[in-house]
Amino acid sequence: MGGRIALELYRRSPRSFCGAIILSAYVGKMDAKEKAQREYEEERWKEKILSSDPHAFLDAWYAQPLFATLQQQNHLYKSILERRLTFQPNALFAAYDELRLTRLPPLDILPCPGYFLYGSADEKYAKLYSALPDTVSVDSVPSCGHAIHLEAPTRCSQLMKQWMHKERLWP
Repeated sequence: MGGRIALELYRRSPRSFCGAIILSAYVGKMDAKEKAQREYEEERWKEKILSSDPHAFLDAWYAQPLFATLQQQNHLYKSILERRLTFQPNALFAAYDELRLTRLPPLDILPCPGYFLYGSADEKYAKLYSALPDTVSVDSVPSCGHAIHLEAPTRCSQLMKQWMHKERLWP
């Protein structure tokens, strides 16, 4: 959800940014069929947030295919679950409801300079980011799924620093 927050800030005030690094955040447009399917899924998740106990919700959330590589890193996965179990269902519900993809307008103008990172095992974002224009940079983080900043923080940091140096955004 951090990527959604960052993109919403960019949408609201693009002149406040000299560039942007986007990690596995949705930037595409949905056709009517995709939007209807996504709305159905969002409603299902909203119900689970409030009706499930936190363990059941998190088990279902992280059972999604985009988190498969995260689950394979048992120690990391367990530590993430421990942190996430402290969430307040009503607060999570409010944030999720406000930041649903079907509620956010599409990002018509991509950040320039812009750098988009995704995990090589995250097929959805590999496809999405392969369609981005040549005006932005795109890289994949090897052997990662959707949560690249958690699964490979050092590699993500290296890639981001290299890109910022190249774009003269980092000393």
